Amino acid sequence: SGGQHDSLAVISVEVSEGKNLPSRDIFGPSDAYFVVLSKSGKTLYKSKVIKDPNPKFNETATFQYNDDTRTISIVAWDKDTFSPDELIGKAENLDPASLLNRPNHVLNLVDDKGRPAGQLVVTFIGSYRQDQSQGS
Repeated sequence: SGGQHDSLAVISVEVSEGKNLPSRDIFGPSDAYFVVLSKSGKTLYKSKVIKDPNPKFNETATFQYNDDTRTISIVAWDKDTFSPDELIGKAENLDPASLLNRPNHVLNLVDDKGRPAGQLVVTFIGSYRQDQSQGS
């Protein structure tokens, strides 16, 4: 460990869209939203709800890079009005530092039984502390 990630200060995750999200609703597509969770399970970000199997989220979650966010999870949920929200799919144990500089990286989601559950298209962007010479 160490190296350049020591100066990594802030991570932004742009979630541009979901693809082929399986419906958890009886009628029509899921009312999909996503949350970004830290290693300890803290909610770092929650998106708006979009009723579409291919939702165009175009939302950015920004959080401090620290021990609790060295690994994160991104979880897609189906918003239900009269019952608990249902899991669509999740991508767990993501290492933001290793995913930097991969524009429109496709995350494969799995449901709680490990079955494929669509994709999220994400771009991880890192901001570095300025107190070290970064080179140019």
